[in-house]
Order: sequence, then structure tokens, then C-alpha cells
Amino acid sequence: MAQRGGSLDRPAAGLRAAQDVQLEMAAAGSRGKTWSGTAQLRWRKGAVLWSPWYWSAPAAQPVSSRLRWQLGARDLRLTAWQIIWPGLGTASATARIPRGGGAARWAVEHADLAAGPFYATWVKPLAAAGGLAADLQAQGSLHFSLDWQGGLQAIRWRLSDTGLQDAKKRIAIQGLASQGRWAAQGPAAQASLAWHAAELYHLPVGPVDGRFLLAGKGFSLLHPVQIALLGGSLRVQQLDGIWSGPQAGFRLAGALQNANLTALATAFHWPPFTGRVAMAASTSVR
Repeated sequence: MAQRGGSLDRPAAGLRAAQDVQLEMAAAGSRGKTWSGTAQLRWRKGAVLWSPWYWSAPAAQPVSSRLRWQLGARDLRLTAWQIIWPGLGTASATARIPRGGGAARWAVEHADLAAGPFYATWVKPLAAAGGLAADLQAQGSLHFSLDWQGGLQAIRWRLSDTGLQDAKKRIAIQGLASQGRWAAQGPAAQASLAWHAAELYHLPVGPVDGRFLLAGKGFSLLHPVQIALLGGSLRVQQLDGIWSGPQAGFRLAGALQNANLTALATAFHWPPFTGRVAMAASTSVR
């Protein structure tokens, strides 16, 4: 079965539209104790708006997907679900969709993606227009798995040799790497965040290698982090936070040691002045 051309539009809501979409679909099934079968799909042409996301079919090769399905008395189950998106990456997934209502369970067993296209297509549309996140460009690779049922339940990720930068040069990070896991329920787990070099709002920043503990509702820095900054160093002694609930907020404590004021003036194009500064500070935001 093929669908060629056509469009779907909801101007009143402004949330969903499709233009010149060409899909090729094939499905087969049989009945034993339950209905079961296979399905395949190829998206060859056209564009889809599902606000805030917008996707267009790759020009060189189609987006393809195949899966097995089983329709029982209580739910529809999708297994062995393989997705190949040229230029973006590949993924495998499963799903369990209750027939009588209730939250569906979706599981991405593994996704291997190019970080740049993934950020531009899936993350950037969620960012506020004109903000830093909306202007960022990414390079590198991203691997993850996740469980979703009425909200994110668990995720495991690995970000490798990634770069981030924006056109206004507010941020530039090279050699960004991160890996870890998180679960809404269960024991806390470790995660890491590191980079080789960075520039944050015109300030050159040295390498970072941080280790964190992630729990269902918050995080904490496991060990102090020393960061080269302004010819001296910034020591982050404490960093922890809670990201949901009435106690949401974070705490930060650290010290700036032997920072060169000449380097600070140069970075921000201020009139030249000399000297060095050291200070300790802590803050808590709720």
C-alpha cells in the first residue's frame, strides 16, 4: 500500500500538518490465539509538522521502519521495531499500548545517533526562541536507551567526542563527553561530564572531569572539581540540586584562586588593569 502526495492540515490548532508526503506501507497478519504479524514503512518524500517539531524526508534514501505486532485482549504490543533514519541514525524499540486506556509503555532499547542532526531536529525546537539553547550547534555521537510510561522512567546514555558552539560565541566546548544512567525509582547511579577545552562568554576554561550521583529527583557532585580559569583556577567544592517538587533548586559552593585580572579585562574588552584576585562564595537557589 502506498500513499503519495496529499496533505493534512489543522489551521485552527496550528499543531499538525503534512505536505507532499509519500509513504509506502506493507503489513501482514494472521490469527492464532491472538492476532499477530509484521509491518514495514518507508518514508520517501515530503515534510511533516508536529509542533514544535518539523521533519523532512532525506533526499538520498528513505526513512525506513519495520516491526512485529501482536494484538491481544488487553493490549497491542510492538516488538523487534527497527528504525533507520539516514543522516540521523538507527534505533530499536518496543511498545505496549493498553486497549482499555492507561499509559502506554515505550522503550528505546538502543539508539545510535549523530549528535548534530539529533540536536537540531529534536532538541532545538523545544528551546525558547532567541535563547542560547536555540542557537547551539552540536557535533559528535550520542547513544542512549530509555523507558517511558506516563513520563521518563529510566535512561542510560553515552555522549562521545562532542562539540557545542553558538553563532554569537557565547559558548564553545570541544571534546565533550558524558555517560551515565538515571531512574525515577531505585538506587542512585553515577554519571560523568567532561570536556577538553571550552570558552564560556569569552572566558577560556580549562579541562573539566566531573563525577555526579543521580537519583530520582536530584543530583550531587561526588568530588570537588578544579578548573583552570583566568590564569588561576576555580574550585567547585559543592554542587547539588533537586529538579522537582517543593524543594526544587540547587546549591553551589566554590573558590576562585589566583585569577589574573589582566586576562579578565582582555576577555571582555575592558580597559586594562592588573592584579590577581581570590575569593570564596556559595549560593543556594530554591
